[in-house]
Amino acid sequence: MVPERRRENRIKTHIVSKIINLELDYYHYVYIENMSTTGIGIVSIEPLQEGMTLRADFFLPGTTQRITPKATVVHSSNRDALFYSGLAFDSINDEQLESLRSFIKSA
Repeated sequence: MVPERRRENRIKTHIVSKIINLELDYYHYVYIENMSTTGIGIVSIEPLQEGMTLRADFFLPGTTQRITPKATVVHSSNRDALFYSGLAFDSINDEQLESLRSFIKSA
């Protein structure tokens, strides 16, 4: 049996996010398919390497709250010409974290 990697409840989402590679000063857009207070699961047309440090930049649906956590790619795989990655938040400010908690709780 495969051990569960997640420590927090997650919700399914349909959110577009800008992902900024902090090492290369490069960005592209991804689809956030799930999120928790500790990270996001994304789908991309470009591969992300495990260990990469990134900054996500997205708005919570129905709000004006911008979320901009720093994150690390913890796993990545490809299927059908798409890349699926899990990003664990390294840092997120308290206001953004509380907004994220409220959004997840209301979903």
